[in-house]
Amino acid sequence: MGNGKFESVTRAYYYCKTNDFSFTNPNYRDFENKVFEIEDTQHNANVENMGLLQEFNYKFADNDFFVFRAWLEKDDRLNQQNMQTNLSQPDFKEKYNDKHVRLWAEYKNQTKPFQYQLSGGYVFDNSVFNSNSADSLQTQSFIGEAFAEHDYSKNGSYKIGAKATRIYPKVYTYSNNLKFEDRIDFYASWYHRFFNKLTASVNLRQGFVTDYKVPFTPAVGLNFLAFSKEKYVLNFSGNMAKSYRVPTFNDRFWIPGGNPGLKPEKGTNYELGAKFSYCDEDFSGNIKVNTFFMNINDWILWKNGGSFWYAQNVQNVESKGFEIMTDINYKLWILETISGINYSYTSTQRIESLSSTNALFRQLEYVPKHSWNFFSTSTYKNLDFTIDGNYTGDQFIDEEVSNILNAYFLLNFSAGYRLKLNNPNNFKITGMINNLLNAEYQANWGYAMPGINYRLSLTYNFK
Repeated sequence: MGNGKFESVTRAYYYCKTNDFSFTNPNYRDFENKVFEIEDTQHNANVENMGLLQEFNYKFADNDFFVFRAWLEKDDRLNQQNMQTNLSQPDFKEKYNDKHVRLWAEYKNQTKPFQYQLSGGYVFDNSVFNSNSADSLQTQSFIGEAFAEHDYSKNGSYKIGAKATRIYPKVYTYSNNLKFEDRIDFYASWYHRFFNKLTASVNLRQGFVTDYKVPFTPAVGLNFLAFSKEKYVLNFSGNMAKSYRVPTFNDRFWIPGGNPGLKPEKGTNYELGAKFSYCDEDFSGNIKVNTFFMNINDWILWKNGGSFWYAQNVQNVESKGFEIMTDINYKLWILETISGINYSYTSTQRIESLSSTNALFRQLEYVPKHSWNFFSTSTYKNLDFTIDGNYTGDQFIDEEVSNILNAYFLLNFSAGYRLKLNNPNNFKITGMINNLLNAEYQANWGYAMPGINYRLSLTYNFK
């Protein structure tokens, strides 16, 4: 609600699911009758979330705003157990109670040619394990950011800014050596369009992190309009960037397994792409092809050490591949339809390793080499139908060559009908069937996923 200058937006939500779905458990052992699987039900994986989002906006002038946002959330969840524990210890529970607070305020002045923004916020996260307040995982963060942007011509602009964060962790498993951490970023960017054909962008970033030497990370991008006709357009693009990732608190200080001596990841990324677009009265669509190459030194990976997992820099990882993305709009008989197919090939391998491993020059764990999906949505008057499918290829689960998570395909279908009561009021009812083929699959080794499942939704829009 608002009056043109002041506006208040309130959202509240509640969400829960019992996660008591049925699945085939392969951990059953009856050697006498040669039975090695059993129909089982997932136990103790309940989720319950509730939250409130409040936003206040004030408009000083058409391009002059103040915004304040608050987000409060409370989550109660039982950690899903793997299939073996679910079968042998059906009453075993791991309970987490989470509380989250997000506060954010920002002032925006978008009057051209100079625009600027000042913002700041506070973040509080607290998770308690099995109702024991001594076993809490808590962090508090204070964030501030400021930037200014100047449109020096209709074809060009530049931007400069800075962002600072101070984080106070209080986690029962962390080392006592960690009091707080500061993270500061200074950044600048430049954009210009030449002759309505070529656009160039340059981004520069220098970060500072407590107890770490962070590299300078520039990025350069180009986009070239090869040709543009009445019905079709062809664009080529290319990007090159440096990147880094500082180890998380869990990577460094989780006990057991955290490694305070971890180095930050440092990477170089290259990308080339082309996009072809076509449009006429009855048909329109896009085909986009991207190729990429990424080399990362000191990739951080958690490894199975037997009694516990531990974090390690695995020296050097190389990722390369390509993506094909399509979407088309057309009329099929009396149906207005939009369809698309997307495919991704990703080869991600250890090129060097600090320790002896069977996984050198082999696909990295939990990174599928092949994945693809398709979708199609058709509309006729007040009816709409959607079918979509997702394929995920084989994945290694550890450094052993024989331990593989099998590929899987998920098919989903939905149908909806909109009933108009009058101009500003209408109902929409939607039915969805997920995993239509009732596929048995695992997204993580040893953890069950639901088979075919259904969802019905009713939406009422009113004024």
